Amino acid sequence: MKQQLLTAIGAAGVLAGALVAGDAGGAADHLEAPLVALDGRTDINDVYAFTNGPNTVLAMTVNPAAGVLSPTTFDPDGVYRFQIDNDGDAKKDETITVKFGEPGGDGSQRVSIKAAGGTGQTLGTTGATIVLPGGGQAIASTFDDPFFFDFEAFLGTVKGQGTRSFCDGSEVDFFAGLNVSAIVVEVPSASLTAGDATISVWGETENASGRVDRMGKPAIATVLIDDGNEDAYNQDRPHNDAKNWAPEVSSNLQFLSGLDGDGYDAATADFIAGLLVPDVLTLDTTSGAGFVPGLNGRQLAEDVIDFELFVVTGGLTSAPVLTTDCVDANDVPFPTAFPYLAAAHS
Repeated sequence: MKQQLLTAIGAAGVLAGALVAGDAGGAADHLEAPLVALDGRTDINDVYAFTNGPNTVLAMTVNPAAGVLSPTTFDPDGVYRFQIDNDGDAKKDETITVKFGEPGGDGSQRVSIKAAGGTGQTLGTTGATIVLPGGGQAIASTFDDPFFFDFEAFLGTVKGQGTRSFCDGSEVDFFAGLNVSAIVVEVPSASLTAGDATISVWGETENASGRVDRMGKPAIATVLIDDGNEDAYNQDRPHNDAKNWAPEVSSNLQFLSGLDGDGYDAATADFIAGLLVPDVLTLDTTSGAGFVPGLNGRQLAEDVIDFELFVVTGGLTSAPVLTTDCVDANDVPFPTAFPYLAAAHS
């Protein structure tokens, strides 16, 4: 079990400890594993996939607390990929690859993007919109961190640090005012699909030493993979998840949902684990539904923490231990048009 569960206080505290991994940067997938914590530039915080009319929008954030805990540049030796499966086997069929040059004196970097199905590279500069062949566009820059969670309440509930607790009337979004680096790509959905409109998406990063991180659904590695196994999980492939990681996910689901003495039985936990792995975002490119509650891609404004609190603490078969952290929205509104993420805080 995740090591922080052993020292958490009470049922709510145990789950919060799992969600945030005991670190100010460890919510969602921020700094969730030893290897990714070495360099925020290749630490995938969150992945988003949603539709905009005939287009699919993919976003990947890195550099948790950019400018404070992490740099505000991308790794010039790194490779950032959106992997797309379009035939349902959790293996990549299309790839969007993004690479960066060395930072200049003003911190800007050259950007190289190889779009899905393409053989050539489109060049641009960080901070500027890059027009892609076939009607797409992309940007890589610093933005507001779109993740929202009451970390201070976690500290009060779990660590006994301060007097805050969940939903105590003074809710605080810990990530308010923090920035990340992000890559946002919008392309015609037809360039990603094959046969039908449904695709699966995940993000990957690597550096000169090899694979660093991968992520599809929010917080799987943080919440449901045991301490010490996160790096091995990140370096595995989604098509191996059912064989290699579903038993561990099921075990943790049984433990967390049983904190009130009324948890999932093994068969139910196995069923839920089967919905959570492979760790990819499945997106019907003809649908506007999102992760909550349809497990369809992930939109920026969705409160995935509340959904996961409900599911992980037993809500699918009985009364859940927790249903909300009472932080229900980002600290600033999201734009309704490209690049969709809010501007960086100064």
